[in-house]
Amino acid sequence: MTKTYCFVGDILGFKNIIKNSKDDERDKRVTDWIKIIEDSSPSYNLDHIEFISDTVFIGAENTIEGLGNLLKYSKYLMETALENYYPIQGAIGYGDISWGGEITYGEPISDAYTHSQNQNWIGTSVLPNTPYIDHFYDFDLLVSYPTPLKTGFVRPNPCVCWDIPPFGNLTKKLTGGRLMKNGDHVNWNIMNKIQNTILFSDYLKIIKNIENEADPSKLNSFSPLQLIERFIDQKMSEI
Repeated sequence: MTKTYCFVGDILGFKNIIKNSKDDERDKRVTDWIKIIEDSSPSYNLDHIEFISDTVFIGAENTIEGLGNLLKYSKYLMETALENYYPIQGAIGYGDISWGGEITYGEPISDAYTHSQNQNWIGTSVLPNTPYIDHFYDFDLLVSYPTPLKTGFVRPNPCVCWDIPPFGNLTKKLTGGRLMKNGDHVNWNIMNKIQNTILFSDYLKIIKNIENEADPSKLNSFSPLQLIERFIDQKMSEI
């Protein structure tokens, strides 16, 4: 086993894509998903890649550069995948992993997979105590933010910044591409993920607007809503 940084990414709603697609369309969607990763990962020096159904496991070398490559790639993958109607929930961990052979396994893979499944948004966060993560806090790459979870405590984690589309476009990307059938209504399971993702987008916009006062390595209020509320109140008072 080798010490490795690991990204686990899962397509939200993949079961619906399979269920709502005809055979030839279904095969193309799966092939396109694999192609996105296989075509782009070499540019980030990432060559440990495994697929299990709609979940991808990507390993990076145990260096600061390796972690940086994985963070930058997760940002790229979330943006590119969503553009093609593959919304991603991802997590990054670190530890001993055995790659290749008959089976790829390791505690970081299990932990990252469990964390990604517990998230309640479209996004990627980093597990606590990941070595050298403090080197990468930047308003355009990584900020401290309370990852929206289905269960568990509210606490800030390192979260990957990415170019999140506006509410209307994000909703289209989570309901098109056979993720939903024509005529289906958006349920609260999806709407909560959309709203949590937009909340992160709004938070990023505000802390970038107040860069001189904000610190990307610290949650800049008790809750992102508190900061957004304060920002709106300030702007309203200026009208």
